[in-house]
Amino acid sequence: MAKKPHHLGKQGIHVNNNLINSHAKCSGTGATGVTGPTGTTGATGDTGEPGPAGATGETGPTGATGTGITGATGEAGEPGPAGPIGETGPTGATGTG
Repeated sequence: MAKKPHHLGKQGIHVNNNLINSHAKCSGTGATGVTGPTGTTGATGDTGEPGPAGATGETGPTGATGTGITGATGEAGEPGPAGPIGETGPTGATGTG
């Protein structure tokens, strides 16, 4: 069985009229203990709502116009059918002889 510590009383012990120890004035602090292990990481929070779309950027400059080679001329088509004969024109003036 462990010994009970000796109680000195509120005044402490006097040796040669000097106070050696007083419980009223004891305020020593023990050594700091070892830090415990780190706890587990908590769950990840929900993702927030997407922010609004940004403004549309300015239209860029128009690119240069390209140049291509002109294609070959196609062959002439076949002649079409003859048109209808026109109306007879008015009779000309009678000549003098």
